[in-house]
Amino acid sequence: MGSVANPYLFDPFHWSPAYASLPSGHTTTAFAVLAAFGTLWPRARTILLIYALLIAVSRVVVTAHHPSDVLAGALVGIVGVMIVRRWFALRLLGFSVTPDGALQQFPGPSLRRIKAVARELLAQ
Repeated sequence: MGSVANPYLFDPFHWSPAYASLPSGHTTTAFAVLAAFGTLWPRARTILLIYALLIAVSRVVVTAHHPSDVLAGALVGIVGVMIVRRWFALRLLGFSVTPDGALQQFPGPSLRRIKAVARELLAQ
């Protein structure tokens, strides 16, 4: 492999760090934290957004990623959390689906709910 990013040097069957930047893993994680914790604690969204944006910008500033890598990472992180949240809601784990299709968060874990879920899991 060459020392300069060259599309003609790309080898699809050989992993190389030079071509493994899409999406940015740091940005994916930061935006997944923003989406997951921001769903559970809406008051924390502002500080989580600042954190995620700082991580994303820092990846571009230190030239570890291109802006497209960071945007793809943010998209993957947020969409991944949305898919997992929907999966949880369909199984009534922390969320539920209202008749109009919106997701509603349960008030929080209770001993009664934990026991019910445990009984349901053990019955399977």
